[in-house]
Amino acid sequence: MDGDPLSCVCRPQVGLSMKAAEMIRRLIITTELEGGQPLVESRLAGLLGMSRTPVREALRQLEGEGLVRLIPNKGAFVSEISVDDLCDVYELRKAFESLAVVSALPNVTDEEIEGLRLEWERIYSGDTGTLPLEIITASDSSLHGLMISRCRNVRLRVFSDMLRSQIARYQFVAARSLSDVRTTAGEHLEIISLMKERNAYGLAAALTMHIEQSQRYIMEGYFAHQGFTFS
Repeated sequence: MDGDPLSCVCRPQVGLSMKAAEMIRRLIITTELEGGQPLVESRLAGLLGMSRTPVREALRQLEGEGLVRLIPNKGAFVSEISVDDLCDVYELRKAFESLAVVSALPNVTDEEIEGLRLEWERIYSGDTGTLPLEIITASDSSLHGLMISRCRNVRLRVFSDMLRSQIARYQFVAARSLSDVRTTAGEHLEIISLMKERNAYGLAAALTMHIEQSQRYIMEGYFAHQGFTFS
């Protein structure tokens, strides 16, 4: 027999756990599974049409991504969205992205920038009342993710990747907190204009302001509705 004799046994299980992680991750990011909600292995396995083993592995993976808490003798729970966690994640986002753009921008093509511009122009001029939040957050991730992926600093990319799922979750919450999608679309178009001008330092400043504004959307549109007050 060619190859690893265990591969035919291991690969299907690994594939199922990755599929389970992807599906559960999406439900958490889109807040269909809310913070603090218990994640019962048997129930998830039934919903996903698989055994409990890949679900258990998926929950361990999502714990490493910061989306799930595993509590001994109690089980798995969706990680809570908290003010402290938001501030920690967004402080790191500002540091990562403002550092990344200086070395990343020369590696981004004009065609990629134009693709981003067209994408956000469609969002800005479209019927935002019926626009799915998944489209907005996917476009948001495309822009910010591009700058990180083209950065020459490998360690920065690794550390940023560790926060990817948590950032995606907050991006969705921020989009849901918007009173007008055109506001964030306009911010993204301004960022894209600076990308087109190859103005790395102006772009870094604009990204920092944009991330701070996104944090304010969440503070005012999500946490304020949860009963939090801010000084």
